[in-house]
Amino acid sequence: MVIETSVMANLFDTSRKTGFGMSSDGDARILNDVGAFGYSPISSIIAWNKTFAVADSGNCDGIGATTGVLKDSGQNFQSTVLVGMICENTTSDPREYTEVTGVTSDTALTVTDDIFDDGDDYVIYKVQALPDGWLECDGTVINDTDSVFHGETLPDLNNTTMRTLIGSNGSGVIGGSTSHAHNFGSSHQGQSGSGTQIQDPPTQTVNHMPPYMSVVWIIRIK
Repeated sequence: MVIETSVMANLFDTSRKTGFGMSSDGDARILNDVGAFGYSPISSIIAWNKTFAVADSGNCDGIGATTGVLKDSGQNFQSTVLVGMICENTTSDPREYTEVTGVTSDTALTVTDDIFDDGDDYVIYKVQALPDGWLECDGTVINDTDSVFHGETLPDLNNTTMRTLIGSNGSGVIGGSTSHAHNFGSSHQGQSGSGTQIQDPPTQTVNHMPPYMSVVWIIRIK
């Protein structure tokens, strides 16, 4: 099985020109592609399908005290995984992600972050990790001295309350609300025998969330 990696890498490569065609071995693919990402202005925000298409999954074993690795004795990583792919620890809460830095063998990978222990379930996605110059909009402070935005706080667009972006002649204004209320009238009292009966207004809970697909918002910082 051949997994094509040049397309994703080239999407973010600003040194290349855009072109479409057939490769020398006859596969249709994007050639030397910059795409929408490469030509995006600095501070552009775009949607990223971070967990699109699973390359492999399983359960960790044999890690022990070793750090920065993912091991699974029942795997064949050399046939399914490439350097740069995104790994998720699906046992952890909240989710934790890291990047494959090496395919050591069929049963072992090296990864950027030490997030796996024996017994953890994992998923490896075919999506390549973000290249230099792109960050997730997660509300953290930018730490990159090569960026004009060094020290600035990223917009926090990937939390559970931020559901949409709206066009404007400026940017960065936050609006809207995550809740609303309905007023059905006031309570009233009525005599019932020797006591007083109090009737509260009716209440109603309505879910107005339309069907949606989640994405990860990313921003270009240099």
